[in-house]
Amino acid sequence: MNSPINWNLPNAFPKGGISMRNKKIRITILLAIVILLLGGLLVIGVFQLTPHIQSAKLCSMINAGSTESAIEYIEKVADVNEYSAPLWIRRILNMVEDDLDLPLVIACREGDMQVAKALLEHGADPNLYLDGNWSPMEATFISNKPDRLAIAKLLIQYGADVDAYGGHMSGLFHQLLLYSYSSSDTNEELKEQEECVLFLLSSGASPIDDNGDTIMHYVCRSNHVDFISTLTADYGELLDYRNHQNETPLMWAIVGKSEDAVAFLLTHSVDVKATDVNGKSVLDYALESENQRIIDLITAASDSDSNVN
Repeated sequence: MNSPINWNLPNAFPKGGISMRNKKIRITILLAIVILLLGGLLVIGVFQLTPHIQSAKLCSMINAGSTESAIEYIEKVADVNEYSAPLWIRRILNMVEDDLDLPLVIACREGDMQVAKALLEHGADPNLYLDGNWSPMEATFISNKPDRLAIAKLLIQYGADVDAYGGHMSGLFHQLLLYSYSSSDTNEELKEQEECVLFLLSSGASPIDDNGDTIMHYVCRSNHVDFISTLTADYGELLDYRNHQNETPLMWAIVGKSEDAVAFLLTHSVDVKATDVNGKSVLDYALESENQRIIDLITAASDSDSNVN
């Protein structure tokens, strides 16, 4: 008769053999899972970052003035409305808004009509921008690029909000700001700027900005009386309009030492007794200008107003 098996033999299995082997298997499985997860995350990350990488490359081409290359590359871009980096990266790195670019905004800023047209045809949103960053319409008038009017017309054709801005002011007021400092520009350049202003107004742009400044504040500072007269036909009620600081176009004209504009405004019965929020009067502005003709004009108008009253 066979002897029963002794399952308790001390050397049947090496001490700890199975447990060590199980530990190794578990560790191997865990490592495999971690590697798979990391690989999956890497694939997802690459997949998510690809559109942004494409956008950054396209923005670089536009910035470099490589119009033809940019137009060809647009065909390969998955989404022309992607920023040059994900928004979550901006938050992590504490990037400011204008560290992120959009191809259409760059094309508008650089005055590249061909690229802007190609982007819009491929679905670029003419109203996409971040708070603190330029809108496409705003970027179009940041500087006096030759094709800015054509680009503005194209943007509006594709549904752009003519007053949209995320940076400082609308496209209209960017153009007016440049115009108000354009005393050295040629007649042709001035006419181009005036044409832009008239087009934007005719397209529904607000003649008053968020600070209460009006188109008259800016053009009166410029001293171009013919254009002031042109705008007066439709916006004459703004000749004496007060902004949020209680400043009038006359005060701005005086600050700009725009003698002809001051004379023009005085013929339209603007208030020569007005004061701003700090209590500074029109005459105070005139005296600070140290422009004798302006001082004489304001003094005479003030005396005349006092006699009438």
